[in-house]
Parts: sequence; C-alpha cells; structure tokens
Amino acid sequence: MRRKEVEDYDERVIKALKYCWDKGIYAYPIVNDGRGKRCPDVKIQMRIGNKKVTGEIVYSQKDDRLYKKINELYLHHYDKRND
Repeated sequence: MRRKEVEDYDERVIKALKYCWDKGIYAYPIVNDGRGKRCPDVKIQMRIGNKKVTGEIVYSQKDDRLYKKINELYLHHYDKRND
C-alpha cells in the first residue's frame, strides 16, 4: 500500500470507530481458554445494544489478524448504516 492509501484507511477506521461507539456498537477480544497462559487465545465478541454475539474463530493476541478483523467489523457496521 502506498502511504496515502494507509492514511485514508486509518481515517476511515477512526470514523467507523467513533460512529459505532456513539451508537453502542463494540467489538472486543474475550479470553477463550486462559488456564495457565500468560497471553491466552481469544475470540471476538460484538455487543450491539444489549445483544452480545461471540465469534467462533480463535485468535492469538499477538497476531495482527485479530486487530484487523476487529477493524473490519467496525467498518462493516459503519458502511452498512451509511450507504
């Protein structure tokens, strides 16, 4: 990616985060099985109002895919409501 594309992407993610948080939409990691682990594996949980949905994919907290997926979820909800 060129620098301009990265800057535009970051700005778009920030807009999506602000929009979602203002609307009560949150995506965050929750511990999947933390027994005896210093940095346990996690799943992503979405909270939209009072409804909580937990994903099935298990991520390592050290893996960038976790954070990319959380950003992707925020962007999805932002785009869905602003088309």
